[in-house]
Amino acid sequence: MSLLLYVLLFIGSFVFLVFFNDSTMLYGLDETKNAQCAREMLVRRDWIVPTFNGELRTDKPPLHYYVMMLAYRLFGVNGFAARLGSGLMGALVMLMTFRMAERHLSRLAALWSVTALLASLHVSVQFRMSVPDPYLIASLTLAFWSGYEALTTGKARWAYLAWLGMGLGTLAKGPVALLLPLLTAVVFLTLMRQWSWSVLQRLWPLSGLGLFALVTVPWYWAVHQQTGGAWTQGFFLKHNLGRYAAAMEGHGGFWGLPLLYVLVGLLPFSVFLPQAIRRVVHQRRRHPFGLFCLTVAGVVVGFFMFSGTKLPNYTVPAYPFLAVILGGELARPAEGRQNTLSTRISLGVLAGIMLLLPVAVALALYLDPHLRHIAWVGGLFFLLPLGMAGMLYYLRKQQRQLALLAVTGAFTGSAWVLYVLAYPVVDRENPVQATLPTLKGREAVVGYRHFNPAFVFYLNRRIPLLDTPEQMHRQLLAHPETTVITRTDYLEELTRYPNLFVIHQRRDLFERPTTVILERRESISQR
Repeated sequence: MSLLLYVLLFIGSFVFLVFFNDSTMLYGLDETKNAQCAREMLVRRDWIVPTFNGELRTDKPPLHYYVMMLAYRLFGVNGFAARLGSGLMGALVMLMTFRMAERHLSRLAALWSVTALLASLHVSVQFRMSVPDPYLIASLTLAFWSGYEALTTGKARWAYLAWLGMGLGTLAKGPVALLLPLLTAVVFLTLMRQWSWSVLQRLWPLSGLGLFALVTVPWYWAVHQQTGGAWTQGFFLKHNLGRYAAAMEGHGGFWGLPLLYVLVGLLPFSVFLPQAIRRVVHQRRRHPFGLFCLTVAGVVVGFFMFSGTKLPNYTVPAYPFLAVILGGELARPAEGRQNTLSTRISLGVLAGIMLLLPVAVALALYLDPHLRHIAWVGGLFFLLPLGMAGMLYYLRKQQRQLALLAVTGAFTGSAWVLYVLAYPVVDRENPVQATLPTLKGREAVVGYRHFNPAFVFYLNRRIPLLDTPEQMHRQLLAHPETTVITRTDYLEELTRYPNLFVIHQRRDLFERPTTVILERRESISQR
């Protein structure tokens, strides 16, 4: 029965996370760069050096590129294949979350733990993107959980699984996958006052490090050699130390922003985190696994509080462990508990969110001049107010589990509405989709300074990037039919060419830049 349940859970989670995952374009800046990088590596049959638009890409290690390359082989180069591996990682995370909650709490708590993850719109969005984070989350979930089992049981297989998870995570996103689990082990053992050499030996540190090196060193050494150290320098200095030391690409914020990301990202059930955390702290001696889950969350969130660059995806590795804490809380009997002040506050906040979220979506679209005409999309999320009504109805009847199921149905149903109906409507407004028919038939297409990388993926060609007006002048002399993709930030630099005319201008969805397409309509004179 257990095996059948695990199989059904894995398949159900996988289908939920990949269904309609190609209903929208690969559009986010990182999504398209990752997908195109995997395509270029596949075309060259190169498993070592990542490139984007023909140039070395030092942003990330290769694990997600490898999975995408295999998916491209099976399903062709498209959005579905690029995002398929992320859905697979998500299903593995759901399975691991269920198993560790079942092992240390109960089957009901395990079901609620997975429910808390699947009901979160942020979780389902994260595992539907062609980015390395799903691979890191799955690897860290394996590393954290196996590390705990190794420390508490002393069995070598758990220790090796932990080191394997850290190795795969390091191939997915870098040294943070080694640092976070080791830091968590230090904090947890300190809290439990269990520091001793005999306890540390349960992690098999020497042979474990050997396994870690076996997984990670070959590729890191090969890319270092083949790029003359350029990849190593760009990745470790710029994309690790640089991102942690200072805000990059405008992604900064105050120190508490990662905590806010968690509270919003784990909605709807994050409203119960205060009660759940209080229970874990109170029972920390009898149920140390709860304290371990809280330690994981505290280390992950705390680590990124000090980071100069702050992004919502950075704290997602904490979600499975916070979900286990929430699962234990949601599975508890309801007698008398919904009358406590903290529970009434949580339920009131949840009801307000479910009532106002459709209005907030409609208002956000209306306030954007380019999207005002599709503000009606907010009305598609009518399941949320209906779910709120169902929750209140069952709470009055003292049927707490049914009330929580009404919330679950409303949010998971709204996720399907988002992917199948709402976001495809919004996606049609992005400048890449709007201009592709115009650009596909043109021979000379160049970028100036910066442009949306989705153009490279969907035009399936290298787009030369020009950095100076002098380069642009030479390009226009050599290719009078040139079409230019740039941003409004650089239009002033192109005003010296009166023959360049703006034929399309639209702000990138969910990004600050505004994409501009220019074409040349007359011959220019020599300057």
